[in-house]
Amino acid sequence: MMIDELLSQPLAPVADNGFSAKIVTRIRRYEQRQLVALSIVVIAVATVACLLLPISLLSQTLNGIVITLATSLEVGIAVLAVLATWLYDRNFFRFWA
Repeated sequence: MMIDELLSQPLAPVADNGFSAKIVTRIRRYEQRQLVALSIVVIAVATVACLLLPISLLSQTLNGIVITLATSLEVGIAVLAVLATWLYDRNFFRFWA
């Protein structure tokens, strides 16, 4: 028997008495707690920023950042690269292959 045939054979299931399910559940809970913690931090920082910064200054700053990013060649190239990677990952280019 060739090695490819041996490697393609399914393995026998291993009884782990629910260990795998417990680990997956623990990981999901951990990821959920991390997401909740990050959300709370972002909301808290945004709240403090809105309370401490004048709205007009915040508006001017964001407007300047958006205009700078929109007219930046480097940002445009990066956006195109991310878009092309995403399309490639979704097999969008399979029609030309």
